[in-house]
Amino acid sequence: MSLYAASLLFSAAIFSMAFLASRRSGRISVIDLAWGMGFVVSDWLVFWFFSPKTAANWMVLLLITLWGVRLTAHLHLRNPGKSEDSRYEALKTKHPSPFGRFTRVFLPQALLQWTIGLVSVRLIAFPGIGTGPIFWAGCGLFLAGFFFEAVSDHQMQAYRKNPANRGILMTRGLRRYSRHPNYFGELLMWWALFLIAAAAGAYWTILSPLAITFLLLKVSGIPVLEKSFASRPGWQEYAKKTSKLIPLPPKK
Repeated sequence: MSLYAASLLFSAAIFSMAFLASRRSGRISVIDLAWGMGFVVSDWLVFWFFSPKTAANWMVLLLITLWGVRLTAHLHLRNPGKSEDSRYEALKTKHPSPFGRFTRVFLPQALLQWTIGLVSVRLIAFPGIGTGPIFWAGCGLFLAGFFFEAVSDHQMQAYRKNPANRGILMTRGLRRYSRHPNYFGELLMWWALFLIAAAAGAYWTILSPLAITFLLLKVSGIPVLEKSFASRPGWQEYAKKTSKLIPLPPKK
């Protein structure tokens, strides 16, 4: 079995198990946990079966593991004991049958995860990455993206825990410079992996960062959040002076 067919099978198996867990718990939100950890599990399987296990392969695997474990923990702890997100309640109504949910919700997520993860799969299984300046520059950019995502998520979680902030826009910390610093960090990490892959000649892996960029900028990331924020007091002023994605000094 080829590397990419195997990684697709791994993703399909992970989201199939997530679907079974969803059936048992009655919550579609388990798909969030399958997202981050799905990359980790799939990449470890790829590493086990296909990787030459050089220092560079190990480094990429550990970076992906760091990202996936932190993201999964954040999503798991973000809303403990709370009801299902309204987006998932809408999916339950739209796809009431188990077959519909599996084929219209879980399997497309598996395919999306596989597409985005192509760059990490390629790097983990590639024998000739090397650890030159571009490799270490890519690792540094990845860690910078990880910092932005982890810190902005932590700041938002701490802000939400204060009852006095309920219904009030979060405009402090990293969100003083970007309306979505967590998404900036996410994109920086995937483009950093592509930098390493491109240096090794795998230019086609640009599909991965392009897919996650399109998803966050045009589909389920920024558009959904900004639509939900549009009616909040102070949003228009905040949006005018604050960069949408790339952290920049606020406009006067």
